[in-house]
Amino acid sequence: MKNILTRGGIEFLAVLLGISSSLWIDSNRKEAEIAIERKEVYELINKEIDEIITYTNVRILMYDRQTSNINSLLDNWYSFNADSLENIAEFYGDIWITYGRSYNPDFTTYEALKGDGRINLLSMDIRKQLGKYYSSVENWKRIGQNENEWRNELVKYLAIEHPDVYANTSLVKTLEKTRDDKTVFTLFSQKSSLTIVRNNSVNSLREDLVEINNALKEKK
Repeated sequence: MKNILTRGGIEFLAVLLGISSSLWIDSNRKEAEIAIERKEVYELINKEIDEIITYTNVRILMYDRQTSNINSLLDNWYSFNADSLENIAEFYGDIWITYGRSYNPDFTTYEALKGDGRINLLSMDIRKQLGKYYSSVENWKRIGQNENEWRNELVKYLAIEHPDVYANTSLVKTLEKTRDDKTVFTLFSQKSSLTIVRNNSVNSLREDLVEINNALKEKK
């Protein structure tokens, strides 16, 4: 009888140890899988941030030229000559085009990771930094929409108040021929001020990107 009980106790312990071992192995396997997935998420986000920094660097170079052209036009409003411009197409794009000069980085990876919840594998600090940057970009997109509204107001005003000039000449030449109209100057100045503020802000956004990039590399 004693041997039977002893044998039964050993069997119970064996089963218990087997279950415990199985749970421990399963737990370790899950932790290992999460570690691998976390590493992949860090690499994906790091790659996207690297690409956005490259995009931002190119954009900043364009914005520096754009700001220079806008300020040159505003500073020489009553004396500029459209015919003397070396590259009128580039100048036109800088002073007039809104969406083609917008700041619109690709957040595909970030948004996908948010969608499936894997973004939570990143540290809280990095998630906050990414969220702040993402929100800032969305805010500046709204500024771009406001800029476009001012541009549309100027177009409507030119079409109504200076129809012959607007219909028969280029935009840059139209501004030259209507520069004595204070409303034209006011509308163009309002549109341009939003452009310049946006352009200057991208330098700060780049600093945020570099901080995120450094934090990602430290956590990897």
